[in-house]
Formats: sequence, structure tokens, C-alpha cells
Amino acid sequence: ALLVVGSYLGTLSHTLTAINVLAARDIPLIGVVISESEHSDMPVWETHESLQDLLPTTALYTLPKEQNVKNSCVNSLYTVLLQSLISHKMASLSAVI
Repeated sequence: ALLVVGSYLGTLSHTLTAINVLAARDIPLIGVVISESEHSDMPVWETHESLQDLLPTTALYTLPKEQNVKNSCVNSLYTVLLQSLISHKMASLSAVI
């Protein structure tokens, strides 16, 4: 799963709860995307740093609210998702064979 979270007050608790639910259901976490919330009192970079401290082994991606999202961030997310899908398909094929 790729978990998308906001940058609002309370997102740390919501994110950790969602990750625990995924783990309890044996759903692997690919990474966390922090989508900057509109009108948030908390800067997106602060949310990123806090989650990085709490989840040091989890891939974190930040999507700021801008008119033009940087292509490198989108390309990184695409690459991670594609690699995960390929890995999942290969594991499914191995189980069948």
C-alpha cells in the first residue's frame, strides 16, 4: 500500500494508526506520501521531519501544494509503484508455479 496523508494537525496520530491497521492485516507498506493540506497551520516540511523521526525505515515523499508539482517527485512515486507492482506480480507467479 502507498499511504497518502495530509499535513494537518493530528496527521501523525492518524498516519501511525493507519500503518498499524495495514500491518495487522499483513498489507505491506510501500511508502507514505505527505500531501500538503490547504490552509494548514503546520508546514509540510515539519510533518515530513516528524514522520521521518517516527518512521526511519519508511520511504517518505512530499507533495507540496503548488501549481506545478515537480516532475522528479512524481517520477519517483511512479518508479516505486511500478517496482512494487512488478515485485508483487513476480511473487504471485512464483506461488502459482
